[in-house]
Amino acid sequence: MIEKFSDYESVGFISSCGDFTFTVKSCELKDSKAGNPMVVIDVEADEGKSTLYFSLSPKARWKYNNFIKACLHDRLDTPDKIKAFQLDYETIHTELIDKKFIGHVIADTYEKEIKTLLDDGTFDTDYQEVTTYKIDTYDFVK
Repeated sequence: MIEKFSDYESVGFISSCGDFTFTVKSCELKDSKAGNPMVVIDVEADEGKSTLYFSLSPKARWKYNNFIKACLHDRLDTPDKIKAFQLDYETIHTELIDKKFIGHVIADTYEKEIKTLLDDGTFDTDYQEVTTYKIDTYDFVK
């Protein structure tokens, strides 16, 4: 099987902050660990790839609405169009594939616990600061 060498050069995750144009590559309806429906969306930009997770619980749908408005900005560009728009939250994701949106990428820093096995069988615990980059799902660039 012939494959493109450069496809395996790196994992391609986003590695910097900024506003980037993403394309929706795939969407899947799943159940969360708590058993609630959610949508998992894989997106890609020239700067890297990311995965977005949106709960479909009524209290969390506003975040998904922000994403839908960013992807369907040409259909949801006025308050009247937004008010009249109807959708099925469990199937709208199929319309989003290949849609483009501008995502604001932010740095997320956390401390990772690192345990080292000592000669006496106990562990030494140390902490390392790790920075990852993610799309801010609270507010998409308009």
